[in-house]
Amino acid sequence: RREGTSMEAIAEFYIQAYFEDMARLNVMEADEYPRATHTIDGIKRLIHELEQKGNAYPTAGDVYYSVRSFLGYGKLSGQKLDEMQTGASGRVEAAHEANQPQKRDPADFALWKSAKPDEPAWESPWGTGRPGWHIECSAMVRDRLGDTIDIHAGGNDLIFPHHENEIAQSEAVTGKPLSHYWMHNGMVNVGGEKMSKSLGNFTTIRDLLDDKSIDPMVIRLFVLGASYRKPIDFTDGALTAAQNGWNTIKEGLLFGYEYGDRLEWQDSEDAQTSISEQFQTAMDDDFNTSSGLAVLFEVAKALQREGNLLVHQGKTDASPDTLKQQWQTLVELAQ
Repeated sequence: RREGTSMEAIAEFYIQAYFEDMARLNVMEADEYPRATHTIDGIKRLIHELEQKGNAYPTAGDVYYSVRSFLGYGKLSGQKLDEMQTGASGRVEAAHEANQPQKRDPADFALWKSAKPDEPAWESPWGTGRPGWHIECSAMVRDRLGDTIDIHAGGNDLIFPHHENEIAQSEAVTGKPLSHYWMHNGMVNVGGEKMSKSLGNFTTIRDLLDDKSIDPMVIRLFVLGASYRKPIDFTDGALTAAQNGWNTIKEGLLFGYEYGDRLEWQDSEDAQTSISEQFQTAMDDDFNTSSGLAVLFEVAKALQREGNLLVHQGKTDASPDTLKQQWQTLVELAQ
């Protein structure tokens, strides 16, 4: 309304902006990018199945999920239903006073919302309306990937209620685990405070990328330098450290192009398995990217040192074959 345009146009604008930013960061594209609006049939089918199984109930054009019908509710977040109910009771009374359709339980959540004037809406067995926030994800997962997926990711602010509700919706219908692993990332802090528009400490990827002094790989290194589960602190010092780190790795990556001819390298594709194994071990430890990067830095610094020896003394300490293996390993792992 404010921009005098359509929901589709707004969505398309931000989708394209996202793809542009990711391309500049060298993030590879996924195989599929499902959209909630393209999965409406799957959403309605899932809600219908939840109704059939007794996990959902309609009320005045809305459809709610009955959380007490799902015994495992709260297992991801560790929340207890009775504690949730205490916190929610005030909201339920307020809703009742506002003549909103009554939920059977304060913790129940919407699967389908009846249409409001000038809002996007679709036809359904429960009347014209739109999907609830959580059902979209359950339906898209099932539609594209089946009943159980290997990894479900998302911000740690989504554990409850969003991911908890996804589990309840999907598992009540399939009887199978929704995901084998849950990976929840920490938030971005700025100087110790959470980044948010309200605090005015907000920076976008686009702002950073448009600052010509910052290489996109510096941003990637900054993010990968911390555990994905922990908050990352965005400061000038952290960016400077990432810039220095990128300079080191970049010099290592360029080693073969600068010195390969002088070292009379022959064509071969050997990588150093011990280095690759160290890297693999780090990454197998819950995607421990900071330890993985430490392996890269070690190799890059060794190559840097050997490059300096070659320039100043005309020879290297390590054999040309060893240096070639190290360089090819660095190139491979840095992918």
